[in-house]
Amino acid sequence: MCLAHEGQPYGHLSDKIGALTEAFMASRCVMSIAKFRVALAELKEHGRVDDSGECLYIKRLVDDGDIRKRRAEGGSKSQ
Repeated sequence: MCLAHEGQPYGHLSDKIGALTEAFMASRCVMSIAKFRVALAELKEHGRVDDSGECLYIKRLVDDGDIRKRRAEGGSKSQ
């Protein structure tokens, strides 16, 4: 979740260069790639992580980011 929070765009497991690799994400989670794949499969199974085809993303964070953006735009218009 922390990686998606730092993602570009917000909520995606990617950066300016592109999708994060499994090896990178596993190292950031301090686990082997094999354990990471098992954990990722479980997250996908329970609908916590989705795959856009290009990269993984967390729908809840993407939705929260959209709401935050709309509220920020509304706040500037109300002044």
